[in-house]
Amino acid sequence: MKQRRGAALYDQAAAKHNVLVSEVRTAVDYGMGDPEDSVKMACAGAETAEAVVQALSSLWALYTPQDAAGGHLGPRHQLQNSAEALLELRRAVGRIVERDGADLPGPGRGQAAGEPGRRLGDGAI
Repeated sequence: MKQRRGAALYDQAAAKHNVLVSEVRTAVDYGMGDPEDSVKMACAGAETAEAVVQALSSLWALYTPQDAAGGHLGPRHQLQNSAEALLELRRAVGRIVERDGADLPGPGRGQAAGEPGRRLGDGAI
């Protein structure tokens, strides 16, 4: 894992209660290199973001200012990492295009009739 701003507080909060964080870190340490791993982790990230919203919406989601300090770091890092993931996804799509010359779907497959064809990497992401 990369160094985060507020890392000590974040790591303390993550380690204190969290089997889920441990499982994700184990998966990353094991290696996340194939397409199945990438899709699974992207789906897990989306589910986690939704779960954070639900968890924080509770009246008693946080008890103390220390909870709030630790709790705000997770969504902040999640947002930062999501932005980085989108950039990496764009690079990955670029590698597909370079390797395979893949095209975006044409008319009848998600593109309006009469629109010029677009390449997969042309602003699709």
